[in-house]
Amino acid sequence: MFRSFKNQTLPNWCKDYDISSWGQFFLKYIIANPAVTNIIPATSKSKNMLDNSFAGIGRVADLKIQKRMLEML
Repeated sequence: MFRSFKNQTLPNWCKDYDISSWGQFFLKYIIANPAVTNIIPATSKSKNMLDNSFAGIGRVADLKIQKRMLEML
């Protein structure tokens, strides 16, 4: 998925949901699903681990934003 979005800019509305990277975008989408109780993002790079951790901070996507996120995927 990251390759598909490599050259795309995050939409401006992502700022309202504390999303500053595509990694956070994907993780916040997953976190927002009520059926998900745990996520384990895999990475061997410390910079990505730090970035991923920010997905757990801030606003969680509501249904309206989840639909918007899904439209992008």
